[in-house]
Amino acid sequence: EELQSALQRGASRKELTDCCSDFYTIIPHSFGFSKPPIIDTADKLQEKFDMLNVLSDIAMAQGMTAAADTSVQQVHPAELKYQQLEADLELLPPSDPEYKVLQKYVSVPANRCRLETVWRVRR
Repeated sequence: EELQSALQRGASRKELTDCCSDFYTIIPHSFGFSKPPIIDTADKLQEKFDMLNVLSDIAMAQGMTAAADTSVQQVHPAELKYQQLEADLELLPPSDPEYKVLQKYVSVPANRCRLETVWRVRR
């Protein structure tokens, strides 16, 4: 804005140089070892505005991509492993005949185990 107002009022070369220095400090550029050009016309200033608009669009697109990536990363590792099995798991109620068969097998007096849950796996 300072640079724009300096151009509009016909500021001196020194004032334009100072404004450009501030601009290049805030918005870094790569000039190598050469001296940064002075923005001394409305067309040059418009080019810089256009460049900033493009950079803003790129930053916005990257932010949206990053947001999409984080939503994928929020899947629990156990859920990812389950998806890799490509199998259906079904929790059997204690009234299910398969559950009862397994309950009888586990409840043998010599066995110290107890049955908590039974899952049916379909591949």
